[in-house]
Amino acid sequence: MEAWEVIIIGGGHAALRSAIAAKDANTSVVVVSIEGAGNSGDGDSTGFASSISETSSRGHRNDTIRCGEFLCDQDIVSSRTASASNHLAELERWGVNFRRNSEGIPQTNILPGHHMPRVSGCGDTTDFEVQQALAEQCMKSGISRRGDTLVLRIVSSGNKIHGITTLDLTSGKVTALQCKALIIADDGFEGAWTSTSSGGRGMHLALQSGISLRDMEFQSWSPLGIPDSEVSLPLGLLNEGAILAGPGGELDAESPSPSAMAAKMAAGGDGWSLDLRNIDSSARSWYTATFAHTDIRLGLDAESEPLPVEPRVVGTLGGIPVDVDGRVMIGNWQIVFAGLYAAGEAACSGLHGAGAAAGNRLLDALAGGSAAGTHASSYAGASKFSGSERLLSQLSEDESTLTSMLSTTSGDDTPRAGEIRSSLNNIMTNHMGLKRSEASLNEAVEKLSDLAGRAAGLRLDYRDSLLMNQNLVENIRIQSMVSIARTAVTAALLRQESRGTHNREDFTDQDDETFLKHSMVGADGASDWLPLRKSNHGSWILAPDA
Repeated sequence: MEAWEVIIIGGGHAALRSAIAAKDANTSVVVVSIEGAGNSGDGDSTGFASSISETSSRGHRNDTIRCGEFLCDQDIVSSRTASASNHLAELERWGVNFRRNSEGIPQTNILPGHHMPRVSGCGDTTDFEVQQALAEQCMKSGISRRGDTLVLRIVSSGNKIHGITTLDLTSGKVTALQCKALIIADDGFEGAWTSTSSGGRGMHLALQSGISLRDMEFQSWSPLGIPDSEVSLPLGLLNEGAILAGPGGELDAESPSPSAMAAKMAAGGDGWSLDLRNIDSSARSWYTATFAHTDIRLGLDAESEPLPVEPRVVGTLGGIPVDVDGRVMIGNWQIVFAGLYAAGEAACSGLHGAGAAAGNRLLDALAGGSAAGTHASSYAGASKFSGSERLLSQLSEDESTLTSMLSTTSGDDTPRAGEIRSSLNNIMTNHMGLKRSEASLNEAVEKLSDLAGRAAGLRLDYRDSLLMNQNLVENIRIQSMVSIARTAVTAALLRQESRGTHNREDFTDQDDETFLKHSMVGADGASDWLPLRKSNHGSWILAPDA
């Protein structure tokens, strides 16, 4: 059995930044991901938020708290925003080609969620540029990366990590990997609303291990989704002269948050468009991929007419509950799951609260990944490998389960993954969109319960081998998404108020007295509440009435 001091699940920004931090501390590290080792990252090209053009990070901190409707953990917000300029400088040293101003420093723009120019980027290639820079650092450090690897189980006992079991799709073998610390740093579960591959596998693994998920009722919405496609245009266009207009008038880059813009669009009705014809040539050169993509793949000519747009879920804000060091919490702030960490889209770090400001998702991925990798390395250095027998037992169980799945013959009426995926997307779009109510959410509960039963016996058409069996992978991904979607709907029912991206038609007011706290929902539907973190001294950094 292989043994690594730190294992990281995921292949995007948070995962690679975690790996770099752990490796810098002289820890043995391996990164495993269901995607290929050269995947393109987390898919968010909004940019990176920092206060490099300001005298302090105070404004960034306060805007982040307000954008999150005061549901942020304020000590974590303070820490993340204070570190942002250092992370930006680090990306520059690693070769990210940020767009620059006349003074030669990264240009900053005002985008939704900020009152000052604060978001830097590389046009529509920010995600790719950052991913490439991180991948190069991993290569230079000799970090082992394994793509096409499906994590089957987290193995633990007594709330202490022992390792994981995996299916290596390139060999078709089930293996056990032992570790001292495990960092879950894969994607969110926005695929429950769309056809993207983001299925929240890491969140599901945490649920299986008895960990309740936090603030699952909140999602990140973009106002710039192209209808009948999976394309969402970069928010940076709003700062370059693009005009977003529709039945509700025009919306600009200084809106409270991207999700607030999406909510206004939903309230205004259909018929919104983004006009890119006013973007000057110097700015347009940073968005050549966007113009080409909309023309070649979608048949839309942004040069001659406005593009139709609609609100779309582009990320999830809830996830595995962590503290400022990325340690996974169990039930309250005093108890941690020993050796288990989370970062990036899989984690709920407390930075975003009920709404993410533009550029803060990438900040959270890098700052959270760095913190988790550093602390996991320290923990691993003071720990011993454990649980060998338990790992081998789980390995044997998983091998038997997968063998059984391959040998089970499906009937003609057995549902396929695509059918269940379509049903899930419809349920989440219709009942967990920008308008919610108790009646609609209860209907979603019933539909998801039925869907979970159907998803448990998905049809497997390819049963010859486990080798590169994408049919099997998709079935497992769908099962994970249905499970996570049920926790999200339960959390939405619990929060009987409207806050951020969670808009209840039957509870239209924000209720700080009752609901200024984090929701927590487990795999069995059991729920609880977790108090917000304030300052290190227990007082508000920015009071809700400020």
